Amino acid sequence: PDLKWETTITRNMGLDYTLFGGKLTGSFEYYWNTTKDLLIAFPVSGSGYDYQYRNLGETENKGIDLTINSTNITNKNFTWNTSITLSHNKNSVKKLTGEDVQLWEANFGYSQNTHIIGVNQPLGQMYGYVTDGLYQVSDFDYDAATKTYTLKDGVPYAGEKGNVKPGMWKFKNLTGDDNVIDENDKTVIGNAQPKFYGGLNNSFTYKGFDLSIFLTFSYGNEVLNATKLVTSKVGSLNYNALDVMNSSN
Repeated sequence: PDLKWETTITRNMGLDYTLFGGKLTGSFEYYWNTTKDLLIAFPVSGSGYDYQYRNLGETENKGIDLTINSTNITNKNFTWNTSITLSHNKNSVKKLTGEDVQLWEANFGYSQNTHIIGVNQPLGQMYGYVTDGLYQVSDFDYDAATKTYTLKDGVPYAGEKGNVKPGMWKFKNLTGDDNVIDENDKTVIGNAQPKFYGGLNNSFTYKGFDLSIFLTFSYGNEVLNATKLVTSKVGSLNYNALDVMNSSN
């Protein structure tokens, strides 16, 4: 009974324009939206449940939208019109359940935190280790008698030092206070929010026929390829990682 709908406050201002006798029209708009009372799982104890949903979250979106419409050709039998839209949005989390940061595990069978949500930070941030190439033979001391590789002192490693071998992934030691790569060395490694996005639409008419070509695009955002991550695990049953490992993607 204490739950309620979220509340969004929208503010915007815009400018519409017409140029060259109506051949070029469009609009420019600035907006600022805040949403509060978002449902978030709040940890509880002593009730038999791990969490309960409460109206605690708050987010903010600021951005601009630009639209340009042009009439390129108009005659008795043929017309050609073009419409372009460009948008830029800045998203920010303003309030969680009292903490500054939450770590989230994506639900695709990968048992590690893959995303981070932080106050005054955008949504869609990907979280993990920063890759530093592969371990080279020069990173190890080799014992020809036992045919074993031992990682040299001063070379960072994750997990058990004795399990590291040449050719394995190497990750950056961001803390710099030791040679052990642990949870403290994880950081933001990607952002799903594009710098800008939009669309391009061209429409043509010729006598009784018409044709529309519509393209959409986004720029500046990263994508977490969860399909590749799950299906290319070496050593898992019924997975074929050979093609993935041989490619440059």
